[in-house]
Amino acid sequence: MSSLLAKRPASALHGNDDALASRKRAKGNATASDTPAFSGRALSALMRRDGQTKAVMVNQRALIDKMLARYAQSNAVIRELAQNADDAGASLLRIGLTLAECSEDRRGKGTRGRARGKRVASEDGARHCNTAGGVECSEISVSNDGRTFVGTDWERVAKIAEGNPDENTVGMFGVGFYSVFSMCETPCIRSGGRCLAFHWEGDQLAYATADDPFAMMSGYTTEFVLPLRTPTALNVRELAGYLESALYFSKTLRQVEIAVGGEVVAVVERKSTSARPRTLAEPLGDSFEQHESLQLHACGPCTAREVETLVRFTSEGWSGGGELSTRSRFTAVTCPCAVSASKEYGAQCEAILKKRLPTKTSVNVLLPCGDTSSATAGGGSGGSGGSGRVFVGMSTHQSTGCAFHFSAHLYPTIERENVDFAAHSPLALWNKHLTRIAGRCARALFDHMAASHSSESEKGFDALLRSFSFDESAPSALVGQLLSSSFFGGPPPLVFTSLGRIAADCCLLPHQGIEELLESSALALVSNAHAESGFFRALQQHVDLPILSLDVLCSELDGVVLSADRLLKCIRWILEHHKGLKRQAAKLKRAISYEDALSGSVVTLHSVALVADHAVFGDAPLPSTCLPSWVTRHVPVPALASALGARRLTVAAWVKCAHSAAFFDECFARTETAAAALEFISRHFFEIRRVAKADFKKLCARLCEHACVPAKKGPIARLCVPTDVCLERAAGNENIWTIVTKLDEASVVEDDNERENSEMDEEEEEEQKEEEEEGEESGSEDEDGVDAKPEQRRAKGAGNDVPLAPPPRPVHDRVLARAFLLLIGARARPPIGECHLQERAGQGMRSVVSYFARSGALSD
Repeated sequence: MSSLLAKRPASALHGNDDALASRKRAKGNATASDTPAFSGRALSALMRRDGQTKAVMVNQRALIDKMLARYAQSNAVIRELAQNADDAGASLLRIGLTLAECSEDRRGKGTRGRARGKRVASEDGARHCNTAGGVECSEISVSNDGRTFVGTDWERVAKIAEGNPDENTVGMFGVGFYSVFSMCETPCIRSGGRCLAFHWEGDQLAYATADDPFAMMSGYTTEFVLPLRTPTALNVRELAGYLESALYFSKTLRQVEIAVGGEVVAVVERKSTSARPRTLAEPLGDSFEQHESLQLHACGPCTAREVETLVRFTSEGWSGGGELSTRSRFTAVTCPCAVSASKEYGAQCEAILKKRLPTKTSVNVLLPCGDTSSATAGGGSGGSGGSGRVFVGMSTHQSTGCAFHFSAHLYPTIERENVDFAAHSPLALWNKHLTRIAGRCARALFDHMAASHSSESEKGFDALLRSFSFDESAPSALVGQLLSSSFFGGPPPLVFTSLGRIAADCCLLPHQGIEELLESSALALVSNAHAESGFFRALQQHVDLPILSLDVLCSELDGVVLSADRLLKCIRWILEHHKGLKRQAAKLKRAISYEDALSGSVVTLHSVALVADHAVFGDAPLPSTCLPSWVTRHVPVPALASALGARRLTVAAWVKCAHSAAFFDECFARTETAAAALEFISRHFFEIRRVAKADFKKLCARLCEHACVPAKKGPIARLCVPTDVCLERAAGNENIWTIVTKLDEASVVEDDNERENSEMDEEEEEEQKEEEEEGEESGSEDEDGVDAKPEQRRAKGAGNDVPLAPPPRPVHDRVLARAFLLLIGARARPPIGECHLQERAGQGMRSVVSYFARSGALSD
């Protein structure tokens, strides 16, 4: 090295300092600190000129093994060979499986033209087939009827990473075929009368070529033969399902056969069922994607056609116990595109791809139809609304987030399982453009289906929305985002509402259950099921959709008297959402109105200040400022009072309100409300005397002066003054009391107003006053509270039908006693006026009756 440097001029290195440093190192007296850096280019040129050149050795086995680590997906070998067949223009593909026990002497006795494995009978095939449709095979052969290999094809297949130079084909890395080494050591290729067989020489891969000694199976031109490294179990049903998805976007491939031991056990087909494709309207015009480096334009109409795939098995053993024949229908959309790229961008892509970008391409979308909407890219059913896959020739791991699949001339990662969206890669721009176009194709299909007759019903639109759910895609979420943004990038799509199909920006989305309170048919409401779908979640990210508000509800409720059911719905909604209403609560309460059961007037919920517990008040009449008690049958009282800002009505408060003139007149204006009021008083007699003694006396005084006790004689019912009725014990049963009016039938029919206007004689008035004063002075009550002069009252009233004179006892005790028994009788099954005290002796009831009996209110 020192001699070479001594002969080189100083200009060859970086100045005199470099030459000096080199000489110092040659003499051995130079140090690391004073050694300047060489120029890398100068040193490399020097080594190439004066050094010894040798070839770099590659451990090909280790290299292929590392490449195969990226091809870990099952059926990866079948995928690559099927893609090669489609690129070669094949329409037929045959997968031949040779059973492990029958692999010896697989070519028979050398008979030319005899199908491989023919000597295995169908019984043997069934014997080696388990219930899941699996077989253990030692060899796989893949045959197609595409164009035969030519010289360049033989050369390229023998070179690792020698990609296909045709810009219109999917292959780009030139390593797909080498996935066969994941299963076998010595693959063979037969085509056009020639044969190429690979073999290993140590760690280096070699191949031999010669004329093919065997005849090709009739109808096929190329065959890949893979003697497996070890016997491998393959499931025929799963393989058929995968091959079905392989036909989704194939350019020329239309039929695949699976043969076991030379016998065809499954056939997968794809065919078009449309006489001619339908033209779809492109919602965003002809210009698809614009970028300063890359532009894509429509170069033809966007068309749709119906296609179907059919999978047939020869026996249930091969179908895994499933159906022998399954059919799946799809709608296929194709959009042709013209490509225009800048020179700089084209050069960047060519440096990576080793071929130019195509000048024309197409994007295809495939949507499952009808009951096959759950068909997945792996074949069969059981997928969800987001089971669609991205296809780069064949299916990849990348999902679309929707039910539809799409295929385009995308550039994948090396293992062809994912799409290349790397930020530093120029191919990411290409892939993004094509993905956005796929979203627009899906939108064109959606608009066409949304306007069709099948979407006129909500059920039909449900199926459509499930197909375009736009859930998150995986493993790259970017695919779903690109599809969604381009799908919703145009005019708002049609959606189904209560008024039929209208543009999405003209509908109302449900909000917080407000829609359940509406009854108007003039609002275009979206159902809750639709609003919660993935379609509407994605739509709301791109379109500002109007949401149902309380203003709409208040406008509808204003001036409407609500029914009981609708009132209860509104109250329940307020209970659930009152914490978030804030200022809107008062507006809503003013809009909710109902008819007061007692007064018949219209009351707004805003005027409600009291809440009555139905367990306490039952059907008792309530003031108009109190919410009807039946509401508390369905809603807890504390929560109701808190939500409405109301107080809980107490018994004392009711009594205080009851003796007021307005409420009293409303309570005792009808027999039904009077009966309910007296029933409440009788049931809570002791509590009322304890908590509202003063108000109770005022109420009793008013009861004595008014017709408040319901009475009935014959078919006529009316309200009577308490002194116009009496109680008699039924004959033969001391526990049954009968309420009897002391008026004859003619008097009962007499008009109330005339009766109230009649004046008593002066003598009767004086007599009544004297008896009342006598009763107060004498106290005529023993220590047990028994009336001392019942016989006098009976004697005075005997033999005539006119009212008895007022009793000497305080009248309010008698009024309550009569009211108590009257209301108990009104509720009994026997005729009105009779009561079984023994049967209806509830809590406190007997003690009340005993109290009245001791006070003389009950006469024998």
